[in-house]
Amino acid sequence: MATAGETGEAADDDVFDETADTSRIAEVEWQRLNDACTKEGLREGLSEGKEAALQAGFDRGFREGFQLVRHVSLWRGLVRGVCSFSEDSRGPLGELADRLAVLERDLLAGQASDGRVHQARRDVEAALREHQLPQLCQALDDA
Repeated sequence: MATAGETGEAADDDVFDETADTSRIAEVEWQRLNDACTKEGLREGLSEGKEAALQAGFDRGFREGFQLVRHVSLWRGLVRGVCSFSEDSRGPLGELADRLAVLERDLLAGQASDGRVHQARRDVEAALREHQLPQLCQALDDA
């Protein structure tokens, strides 16, 4: 059986056992670093995900916006061309060309709706038919 002195020494040895404290400190430090890395990884993942979504949205919007401006510019060119061969350059046809120029500027500024674009197309088509130029309506469809 152990004597009181031996038992006391064993108890003292446990209190001063630095390997147990070092292991516990290392474990706590490891957990803290692991948590910090996980949080940082989540932040980076969210940031990259947002950036990718924004880029995809920008690309789609740019492509669609470019097509709209291209169409309106073509329509304006057709109307101006008809105006140059017509005496109507100051009449309704000239006004339509001016409205198309405003629509084009508004599209570039992001201030035009799809409804305005569709109405403009209908107006151009009606003007071309009124001036007996239905063959130019095909150019509207090809654009």
